[in-house]
Amino acid sequence: MYCENCGTKLKKDSKICYNCGKEKNKTNYYIDEKSLPEKYKPISILGYIAYDIVFAIPIIGWILIFIFSFGKEENVNVRNWARSRIFSLIVLIILYLIIFYK
Repeated sequence: MYCENCGTKLKKDSKICYNCGKEKNKTNYYIDEKSLPEKYKPISILGYIAYDIVFAIPIIGWILIFIFSFGKEENVNVRNWARSRIFSLIVLIILYLIIFYK
């Protein structure tokens, strides 16, 4: 079962979504994976591996990270994952500069 509001995977006995806090109402508030909107579909493990390989390509991978992060990527999971990669790269660059350029 997934929250219709934010797409978070929920336990069957949940009364509220722990991610967005929306309460379950009398209508069909929670949906199963088959009827989950396309923009909330989870990424498979092979999808994560493929994105890792593509994003690891110098220059081209970085450009793709920015396209997936700030472009018109429909899937929220892909967009947020790409944004987390940007954040990781920024942290690594800062640590590199601190350690090697004191």
